[in-house]
Amino acid sequence: MRCRRTRSSSRTVAGCPPGHPGVEQAHPRWHNGSAAAPFGSHVQRWWRGGTVACSNVRQGSPTIDLQRVRRQKMQYFEVLAGTLLTTAGGSLLRKANSLLLLHDSAMRWPRVAGVVVRSELREVSDSDGTSYRAELACTYSVGGKQFTTSRHTEGMTFAQPEQSARALVAAFPVGKAVEISVDSSDAGAGVLNTGKPQHMVVIRRVGIAAVLAGIALGAYGILRSA
Repeated sequence: MRCRRTRSSSRTVAGCPPGHPGVEQAHPRWHNGSAAAPFGSHVQRWWRGGTVACSNVRQGSPTIDLQRVRRQKMQYFEVLAGTLLTTAGGSLLRKANSLLLLHDSAMRWPRVAGVVVRSELREVSDSDGTSYRAELACTYSVGGKQFTTSRHTEGMTFAQPEQSARALVAAFPVGKAVEISVDSSDAGAGVLNTGKPQHMVVIRRVGIAAVLAGIALGAYGILRSA
């Protein structure tokens, strides 16, 4: 269908894509004298000597497309957030389980006599805040060979990390005689048992919750996009 323009106007024709020259300079006066030509599957109109085609013009389709785009963006966000949450929770789980496993192993391993040679409080500040850790080092002998270890089970509480770290330093001063748990397969990997790391019990629970929440959120986003 070809329609002859009789008068220019700036009226916008619904259904043409944004930025289309026909949208910016619509011409509502057609050869039949009506205010606007009927919008069917294919409508052609003049534009500066040429023709511009607007195909399949349907009322309401831009709204439907916008809703679809918003839904897709939300699904992408849910999958991405679930992946990040699962990764962060897994990192917390690995750290907590590693230290808790070390404590359990130290309770089973044979012990030898040792002496504390270093005992100080370490304070680390970063974007997440300030953390405190008791830096302890001990010497011990196995089979006539002397070893030095700085590993300990970090027997600290979660509620008061600074006070717990200071208490560890005070409880293990330099020169104190201690017992070192030694792995029979690696004599140099001695561990000073300073108690169960209670703060890691809390961190492990937080990690488990984060992993489960991340999996659920990611699965929800994937199922919604299916």
